[in-house]
Amino acid sequence: MKDPVSAEGLYIPPAVPRGMPSTYAHRRFGADVLNALDPETASLVTDRRLYDIGLHGPDVLFYYDVMHPGPVRERGMTLHDLTGAEVLFPSRRQVKGLDPEMVRSYLMGFLCHYVLDSECHPYIHTVEGRGITHTRIEGDLDRQLLTEDGLDPRYEMLASHIFPSKRYADVLAAVMGVTSEEALQALYDMVSNNELLVTGPIRRAFVKHTIRKHGAYDLIGGMLLTRKPDPECTESTAKLREMYDDCVRKAAGLMPLLIKRSEDPASPVEGFGRTFSGHSDSCSNNSL
Repeated sequence: MKDPVSAEGLYIPPAVPRGMPSTYAHRRFGADVLNALDPETASLVTDRRLYDIGLHGPDVLFYYDVMHPGPVRERGMTLHDLTGAEVLFPSRRQVKGLDPEMVRSYLMGFLCHYVLDSECHPYIHTVEGRGITHTRIEGDLDRQLLTEDGLDPRYEMLASHIFPSKRYADVLAAVMGVTSEEALQALYDMVSNNELLVTGPIRRAFVKHTIRKHGAYDLIGGMLLTRKPDPECTESTAKLREMYDDCVRKAAGLMPLLIKRSEDPASPVEGFGRTFSGHSDSCSNNSL
């Protein structure tokens, strides 16, 4: 079997847990997309907290019992190998019994995650091929965006917009194919793990020692943000920052199509054919 290749011809490695996801880039991106929407479309986000959770897409599952990979984390990887159309347009059976406005708010946020991932991951994977971990690449982008916003990357609570609840977990579970209990625990773990990484010098040294001891530094280390740019990520951060602005416009353009599809399941789904990892739809053989 040939290695997967993106629409731009860039090499994309198989979906393996190469590192924990960024948080701030997706959070900020969702706010920027919401501001770019026309008022009528933006008003369809009737539950901002669910929208904010949706901004992190399948990444939420990566936090579930983070030091012990298992089926929930693997489900997060599987979802990244599905196309936007396979994830963002759940069947009526999947969401039966759920509040349609809650589902819509969540999926509008999820679409933002999809666009940023599918557009940027091919480039990120190419940079990974130079020996820089996924977490470091995305972590330095987070640092750049936080700095632009006048925030200190070392001390900002990156998951302060995440509010775990059973009602929200029910929506996540239906869309992502896990149990409500697993979805709820993943949300709590996302908050607690991000809080752990907001540290002073002494605690930071302890956290570094602990994750190195458990062989998880490549997985988590890049999430320990600093104020100083990573010199090995200068080029990638500049490129991703440029791509970010283009992605805001693309996500805003796709949002009406998502809304229309939710109202009319027979409407076209053009623009959702890539996987979250950036593969063309011809490379995806998975289904929900």
